[in-house]
Amino acid sequence: MTEHPNEERFRRLYEAFRTGDADTIREELADDLVWHVPGRHRFSGDRSKDETMALFEEVVPEFSETGEPVISTFSIEIESIHASDAWVFMRVHWDHTRDGKRFDQHGVEVFRLDPEGRISEFWALMRDTVAFDEFFS
Repeated sequence: MTEHPNEERFRRLYEAFRTGDADTIREELADDLVWHVPGRHRFSGDRSKDETMALFEEVVPEFSETGEPVISTFSIEIESIHASDAWVFMRVHWDHTRDGKRFDQHGVEVFRLDPEGRISEFWALMRDTVAFDEFFS
């Protein structure tokens, strides 16, 4: 089976995320983006493009401009990826630490793409959202 071009594109996008390449990330987000963050913590809810980029700057070490990100280590490993022109589905392994806490879970990240191929909507699906809430409490 031939790999869809969006599979390699999203691998490169996650590499940009891992290295803190905010310009590349921003270019891949649609102007009308809705970024859904699960849970009941201060970072949960639905966010616009600008709010999502601000969230990355506050939470992710590689994006932090203050040098004081919420998360100490931030890792998302892509375990498998399936893509079409309109959707990307990834099984991932999240492994984050902060303040002596660790969030270590497998889950699914889902992206809906607009006609230009930019990310217009995002969902993270995990088996234990309570652990996610506790990590950010």
